[in-house]
Amino acid sequence: MSRAAGAVSEPELSVAQLTLAAGDSASLKVSGNSGTVTWSSSDTGVVRVNGTGSGSSTQINARKAGTAVITAKVDGQRLTCTVTIVRPQQEQAAPGTYVLNKNTKKFHVLSCSSVRRMAEKNKEYSDRSRSELIEEGFSPCKICKP
Repeated sequence: MSRAAGAVSEPELSVAQLTLAAGDSASLKVSGNSGTVTWSSSDTGVVRVNGTGSGSSTQINARKAGTAVITAKVDGQRLTCTVTIVRPQQEQAAPGTYVLNKNTKKFHVLSCSSVRRMAEKNKEYSDRSRSELIEEGFSPCKICKP
């Protein structure tokens, strides 16, 4: 279906969902708008918007693993893009490895709920065997029972 000459299109965000590695950046753009675009991030610790001022496009920077929503306010509308940040590939633990809590001296499987609550500074990824970790003084988590 074609539009009539002079018809105004609705504002659209170039991307609705995006996955980036920490340290990467990407551009977002609003098209079909006539007004000023104001950009913001729901969590600037995870994703930072460069130039939160007015402009139909912006650069976003992935800061650390997590999820944030980038919002573009334009022409009385709020357009959003959900951005998921993952650890860079070289930092991701290989399947079958354990997550060690250096503070509590417990070890966990990657999917353990305790890992999500663990402070990053206390995390260490290990591919050592279960028995090696126990010999080193680590205890298996009582939740995930690795």
